[in-house]
Amino acid sequence: MATAVDQKPPAPGSNRWFTVPRPIQWLFDHVPLHVYDPEDLPVRSPAIVRQRPALYVFVADGDAVLGKPSYNPSCLKWQTVLKIARVEFDIVPSNNHASPSGALPFLLPASSPSSRPLVGEKIHKYARENAARELPNISSPRLEAYQALLTQNIRPAW
Repeated sequence: MATAVDQKPPAPGSNRWFTVPRPIQWLFDHVPLHVYDPEDLPVRSPAIVRQRPALYVFVADGDAVLGKPSYNPSCLKWQTVLKIARVEFDIVPSNNHASPSGALPFLLPASSPSSRPLVGEKIHKYARENAARELPNISSPRLEAYQALLTQNIRPAW
């Protein structure tokens, strides 16, 4: 049992509440702190500077390199919109877990001050703003019916 004689008085100017217990201090003195060099990022990680926008879709790795279309209807829809607008973009294979909204596709614009991911109609807005040619603005009841059929009935059946 420790007595008052065995304990060292606190150093002058130190606060008793913030002194490190001896066993912990001994551990810190005998176990050196080693800082490891940072690990390289995986090869598939995105580049810090993107020259072109990246569209994240359901697609096989080999098909993405070749620029082949996605097998998912929603992803294919936005790939088609970007192709019609002649927006140059990279296809990146991904899954729902990587998406900020929990669903694919999403678009990371080319490096800019605000590089927030774009989903849904924001991809369409991006395509309109960055199109090599103007997208036609076609509106008809028949077209709206087909769009509703594609976006609401086929998607849940997928």
